[in-house]
Amino acid sequence: MNTTRASGLRANELAGNIRPQDDLFGHVNQRWIEATPIPADRGRYGAFDIVAERAEAQLRELLESAARDRPHGPPGEPGVAAGPNDVDGLRDMVGALYASMLQEARCDALGLAPVEADLGRIEAAQDVRALWSELGRMQREGIGGAVGAWVATDDRASDQYIVYLQQSGLGLPDESYYHDSAHADVLQKYAAHLRNVFALIGSADPGAEAAAVLALETRLASGHWDRVAARDSVKSYTKMTLGARSVLRLTRSTNWWSASPVICGRCRQRRATSRCKPGGPGPGPASSVPTRRTCTRPWLPSTSTSTCAS
Repeated sequence: MNTTRASGLRANELAGNIRPQDDLFGHVNQRWIEATPIPADRGRYGAFDIVAERAEAQLRELLESAARDRPHGPPGEPGVAAGPNDVDGLRDMVGALYASMLQEARCDALGLAPVEADLGRIEAAQDVRALWSELGRMQREGIGGAVGAWVATDDRASDQYIVYLQQSGLGLPDESYYHDSAHADVLQKYAAHLRNVFALIGSADPGAEAAAVLALETRLASGHWDRVAARDSVKSYTKMTLGARSVLRLTRSTNWWSASPVICGRCRQRRATSRCKPGGPGPGPASSVPTRRTCTRPWLPSTSTSTCAS
């Protein structure tokens, strides 16, 4: 009985004119590269981009189907009754949410009402500490700010979770757009976009506010690593403690840790000594998380470590 199994490789897609021992990448990929042009609106293109496009098309089909088939109710209002093929009501909820985003007239009528509370909190932040606290609150709601923060396993200690910090705060793709003459046209159009945004939210002086934002982002960009440096996994692994001689010492003037109870607060009680939730993100935005920890301050662990990936 022949038990030989096929390899799964499509030999007809390999470049026969390129020997694998000379150029394995070319041998495997050259035919695909020649047959797959980069779309005009892309700077790069690969198999994962194609997969992502197919997934987005499939998701759109599912969303449109859910919105079309949901029971009739007030336009864009969630919380409708479950349909016959939707036992738990989740499909109808998703359909309602998607349908609500397509109600352009209703969105225009609502204006800024849905975000007035958020705008009010931002306006109320009159000093650096209050600003960082608000940035931390928005981070937990999925809105990025001056610093990117997320929890993952430590790259060099896979039995621990750790909070990573990364440079952020720019509206353009990277720091080069703020000083490289090759991007001057994009920068000019971005400035116009900012003025339009401030005009839409009712600013008394859209031009001045847009200029202030652009100046701030330009200053942030001057301290950012470029793309090559940021991709360096060795250079970007700068593990630190939260003690006075490390992260807090480097950033004392910004008081960014005032946002930590909001970003990653996992201490059950704010008191001098409290127990952090095992296995979750640490109580400070720059802390690693062993399975047990005692916080010696409301949100700053005394012996934690961190990775600041710039």
